[in-house]
Amino acid sequence: MLEGFHRHEIAPRYDIQTIHEDPWHQHSTDITYNFLRKWKPESQDARETWVLNAGSGIYRLKWEGWREVVADLFAAPLHDHSLAVCCDIQQMPFKTSAFHAVVCVGEVLSYCSPSKAISEMRRVLKPGGTLFLDYSSSIGARHWFRESYGRAAHKVTVPYNQKPEQVWVYNPQYIVALLHDNEFTIRSMLGIHGWSSLCERLHVPIPIGVRIEVPMSRFAPLRLADTVIVVAELL
Repeated sequence: MLEGFHRHEIAPRYDIQTIHEDPWHQHSTDITYNFLRKWKPESQDARETWVLNAGSGIYRLKWEGWREVVADLFAAPLHDHSLAVCCDIQQMPFKTSAFHAVVCVGEVLSYCSPSKAISEMRRVLKPGGTLFLDYSSSIGARHWFRESYGRAAHKVTVPYNQKPEQVWVYNPQYIVALLHDNEFTIRSMLGIHGWSSLCERLHVPIPIGVRIEVPMSRFAPLRLADTVIVVAELL
């Protein structure tokens, strides 16, 4: 059982080999992987420079000069990768200090315990290694004047492909505190879906909100963002 979720509850969305993202989540994916390419560390020896794609789903990093291991709770999205491990990211079978970088994006933390997941990612990351992590924020415009606003952790219902889905959202201060407790130093943060979250709160249809968000993404304050990406270095 994940934090608040049984495995079978999220299997219909994630135990798959292909995916069709709605406009909201497709925009998140595009921004996320562009950001990862920008902040990707320089590889060392390709035979020994390892990155863990934790909670990968169907997505692959394909970083030049890196050996990528993909890990996911479900087997179906791992079918096309030779270095794939089916496991829970809260308890992984890898050796301590096995990876030079760990990537955990796609709002994987929305379905598990951030404290357990971050602690486990810290364990498998080498000192000086880089962690890329994203999460859903409880202080974004989408949560204004709602019970979820500002909560350290709160389960909410959001639309996904025009269907309701339950996910966990977190106060950024809570995630930052967990990172600091696990000896991470934050190097950069980026907010996604700031203006579109504001539009959603004002009951503007999501496709229109996303069209507004696309040209305005670089000007969105973190305090508006629905999703936050963090780049952190392990001391």
